[in-house]
Amino acid sequence: MRRLALTATLAVVVGLGSLMGAGTAMAATVVVDDDGQATAADCDSATATPYTTISAAVTASAGGDTIVVCPGTYDERLVIDKQITLSGSGVGSTIVQNTAVPSGPNAGDFADVQLTTGASGTVIQDISFDFNGAGGTRQGWGIVISDFNGPAVTGVQILNNEIFIGKGSGAASIGEGVGIQTGKNADVGGLLISGNAFHGDQAAGVGSEGIYINPVAGGGSVTIADNAFDGHLFVGVSIESGNVTVSNNTIVDTIAPNTAGTHGLRVNDFVGGVNYSGIVLSGNAIDGFENGMRLGSGASAASTLTINAQGNVITGNTRGVWVRHDAVPTIEGGIICGNTTGIEVLSSAVFSAQGNWWGDASGPTHPGNAGGTGDSVVDGGNGGSGTVDFDPWVDTISGSADAATAGSPSVVSFQFSDAGGTVFLGQGVGPFTVTTDNGTVSPATAFVNAPAGTVEVTLTPATAGQAIVTVVGPCGLDGTLGGNSVTLNVAAAPVGPTPTPSQLPLTGSEPGGESGLTLVLALAAGAIAMAGAGSALVAVRRRR
Repeated sequence: MRRLALTATLAVVVGLGSLMGAGTAMAATVVVDDDGQATAADCDSATATPYTTISAAVTASAGGDTIVVCPGTYDERLVIDKQITLSGSGVGSTIVQNTAVPSGPNAGDFADVQLTTGASGTVIQDISFDFNGAGGTRQGWGIVISDFNGPAVTGVQILNNEIFIGKGSGAASIGEGVGIQTGKNADVGGLLISGNAFHGDQAAGVGSEGIYINPVAGGGSVTIADNAFDGHLFVGVSIESGNVTVSNNTIVDTIAPNTAGTHGLRVNDFVGGVNYSGIVLSGNAIDGFENGMRLGSGASAASTLTINAQGNVITGNTRGVWVRHDAVPTIEGGIICGNTTGIEVLSSAVFSAQGNWWGDASGPTHPGNAGGTGDSVVDGGNGGSGTVDFDPWVDTISGSADAATAGSPSVVSFQFSDAGGTVFLGQGVGPFTVTTDNGTVSPATAFVNAPAGTVEVTLTPATAGQAIVTVVGPCGLDGTLGGNSVTLNVAAAPVGPTPTPSQLPLTGSEPGGESGLTLVLALAAGAIAMAGAGSALVAVRRRR
């Protein structure tokens, strides 16, 4: 009977395994190395791999597989038509550099990397993509998700790559230099572009375009976060859709700053009669363009572009923000300073620009703000159009701190607000440099990281006495109506009590340990217990 029961149990287990295997295919890891020798764990292995090109590995892979690409330069165009994880060996190590000029009947055929039907859920990470070519003159069309009126390609993630954008010509036309773009009217919902470094043209000229988000079908969202853009850029990020979040990116023209016709962030509409909402621009740092942000179209197209711009740092541009037709923006809680003009309005828009730091505690330069010397606001009151509500603005720093003890961490806070405490800098604004004359402060470079426009840091004083913690922000943000330093009285570290004689250990034993007699008794008890356990085992055996 016992054998029958065991046989039945094994049959059930095998049957369950068969059922599980029937419904689930095991994902595989495929290795690519240009020298034909590698394993998933070791790209220097002498073990042969059948794949020397990424394209061959994509063709051979099944949905859900991971393709590991070893160091090397891969001259090829990639078409991804299944869900894969394409993982390089790190930027600067795995390089995809297509030298051919793609072509075909569809717009997506011009892409150097095209994600098409079946590629939903694909992850591309840790690769250098050189769409600009070895000579820096190639007009690569970059990575394209779907196509014009193309298939749904959703949930794609493009993470931690380096992208050399193709040479620009001033518009996202076929063959023009763009890093990443989406197919017009395609469903690319769930697209995440994060942690990438985009490099524009390395010489003056028209400039490249980093990312272009075309109108997205299906109502899904797109997130562009924590990327860095440099080189010469026509546009850092262009948005022609709703439900797009652009946050915590650094967009700087490092080659030809303030070139006419360039934009750090651009929101526009080339369709007409549309309603784009859910556009969020937050925590971005933008420097070196004719327009840090260009919001809206050159002429009204009976559209509504609702834009929430919060906590951005916009410096060093000809215009900080240019508000054009059909844009309905809110521009609050940021730093707008060091621009030739802070905000200029082309349309009849009426909107809030409260809670910003304009480069001076007196507020923006505007006829409605006598004595204001910060970046100017140009609206219907002084030669522009529309109305900008910029009052109140940030003009005060309020410092506070917990009690401090030498050698122990203590929280120090700086709040950035107006004098009445009604408006504040937004989350992610910075950077702020924080220093102390006693001990260490962490982080030493900080951003607004707590509610109500607050920067929190941790002070660990070295000695008792006094500690002064000082914060300095962008565009003279320390020269405000409040103070930018907090003085703490630091208490001495407590000294532990002296032990009484009864608390001292017995001679020959460790502090807090057992005496010799106690240890002997414990060992004896253990031996008796083990002997009893052995007798019990013998008794069990005998009963069998």
